[in-house]
Amino acid sequence: MRIFPGKWLRIKICNKNTFLVLLFWASCWIVVSTFLFVHRSMFSDHCTDEESKKILAGLCYDYNNKAVTGDLCEDLCVTEKLMYKHCLHYQQGKKVLQADWQGTSIILKSKNDAFFKFQTPVFLDESDAQPLPDAELLMMVAVEIKNTLGLDLPNITLLPLWPERKYSQDWKIELASMWSLYQQEEYLLFNLLQDFSRHVLRVVGTCGHFYGVEFLSAGHSWKQHFFPMEEVVGQCKTGEEKMNAILDIAISFLNMVHQFDNEFSHRLHLCDIKPENFAIRSDLTVSYLSSPPLNNLHLIVTFN
Repeated sequence: MRIFPGKWLRIKICNKNTFLVLLFWASCWIVVSTFLFVHRSMFSDHCTDEESKKILAGLCYDYNNKAVTGDLCEDLCVTEKLMYKHCLHYQQGKKVLQADWQGTSIILKSKNDAFFKFQTPVFLDESDAQPLPDAELLMMVAVEIKNTLGLDLPNITLLPLWPERKYSQDWKIELASMWSLYQQEEYLLFNLLQDFSRHVLRVVGTCGHFYGVEFLSAGHSWKQHFFPMEEVVGQCKTGEEKMNAILDIAISFLNMVHQFDNEFSHRLHLCDIKPENFAIRSDLTVSYLSSPPLNNLHLIVTFN
């Protein structure tokens, strides 16, 4: 069959236009898919004041309905001495909120947003359950901590985690609240290290599944000195004093590494090393702000 030159030209132009349309469609699909993926990755845990206030309202609802308890609950839910300020971030389910507690900034943290997402001891579901002896309950706590941290800890090590027992009608509420905290690696780690290291955040109180820690300004990768040096440098009158302050911070960081590496019977491996996970106190002590997920820890700590 003979194809005339004009017809052949039209076929070529048509095929070229079809190819360009398909190329344009494929490019648009790639751009849109990439945008949606990045958007989901960056904003799936987007932190908002509205959502944060809703989370705390749920916590207070549980407190007022006698589902949770803790030494911060009254100030948060009744007297309002503990006031929400803003959300710092949500990350893999973990909620980190900044609050003002009688003029002092603190951080409220929890692994989950709602109390019901934590497991409770099975025997608490029994209507006729009686308070357990301390020895038996300590053993249950040790088992729960082993499930969370993978450690067999002696009773003396568990004492920093052990609140004063109150044999009251609310003992089930107290135990359920404790259990939600024992399922959070970071809370356990900070509590176990309270009396052994100056390089971890101090726990100031709890309410249900949330725990409060001291507020310290985290470091930032884009800052010249990593840490917020404005307050420290502002107190130094001479260049020599500023240099000494920076050296003290560096020495404190090295002391922290040495302690985590040598002063416990097992090494504490910190896998998420970045400026955002460290801060300095007013006395120039470097503090570790956030523990990595336990599946990233090769060994955790027990104490000599």
